[in-house]
Amino acid sequence: MDEYLWVFIVIACLAIFGLIVVFGRKPKEAKPAFTLSTDDNPYEKEPEKREVAPEAATDAELDFDMANEVKEVDETEPLELPGLEVPPVNPVFSSAAYLPFDKPIAGEFLKSVASHLADTIPAPLTFYAKDTKENLWFAPKEGATYSAFAAVIALAGKSFVLDEIAASRFIAELTQVAIRFETEAEIEDATAMVSRARFLKAAIEAFDVEIAIALQSPAIVPLRDYLDAAKAAGFTHKTGGVCVYAPAKGAYPYIKVTRDDESLGSIMMTLDAPCAKVESAPLTTLFTLANDLASRLKLTITDGASNEITLSSIHDMSHQVEAFYAEMQKAGLVPGSVEVIRLFER
Repeated sequence: MDEYLWVFIVIACLAIFGLIVVFGRKPKEAKPAFTLSTDDNPYEKEPEKREVAPEAATDAELDFDMANEVKEVDETEPLELPGLEVPPVNPVFSSAAYLPFDKPIAGEFLKSVASHLADTIPAPLTFYAKDTKENLWFAPKEGATYSAFAAVIALAGKSFVLDEIAASRFIAELTQVAIRFETEAEIEDATAMVSRARFLKAAIEAFDVEIAIALQSPAIVPLRDYLDAAKAAGFTHKTGGVCVYAPAKGAYPYIKVTRDDESLGSIMMTLDAPCAKVESAPLTTLFTLANDLASRLKLTITDGASNEITLSSIHDMSHQVEAFYAEMQKAGLVPGSVEVIRLFER
């Protein structure tokens, strides 16, 4: 009897211990999935202050820092553009949607909006936001707050033209963004957008003109002699037998010269007519450079069909070029302007 009593006591103790272990555990908290819902607050928030203990730098980090101390700045790296008083919207080339905000909007939300629009709308877009501190327009970035947002859509280019589907999508998406931020979007209607896009596309096709002349010789022009002559005339060597000329430092190189690989006694010169500023006298510049190269390399200037160019033919070409530029300006395209170069650059 005593043996059964002891067995009963042991079993009871084990059972009580098991209950203590089971009910004494803290339940594991479920980890929430990362989501960005419409309940998230897009408005300006006070940043959380966190104190992080400094960590000792590793040898690799020290080597990296020392290397950076003597590293020269790479001028090819993109730099942050200065703020603008107004977004650069030219009605000939683009349309825009404006969203003013009653309360400052955090930059990370506008960056997210811009990314979504770029992925959704089948047309080139540029985004600007008005900084609340500087009161200037910048590309939206994290860490800043903004009082307005602008989405600029291109109307046409060499390889595309804005159609009804893309224009309607642009309007619908920006309207939804406006609702999200409790504001109203100022947007042009789709019909007007598409009409202007078609006009611009027709102008691009009409004014996409290159004026070409050939410098010819019955003998082969050695590559080294050609490159030396081009450099002396003011050209910059690009690659292979291609050299370009710009009228001033930083200007668009609207004249190109190429040594024909198949006919080594022929050098082609082209003037990218819409990309040249009228005041730079592009046709005069073309023939001045052609005369320079021709005299250095003993070449004859022809029209590309082996017909020698005379003063009379140059005079006729001059009138044609003047008429060409006048028609461009009537269409709202300023020859050599930044917008026109973006449309026509090759």
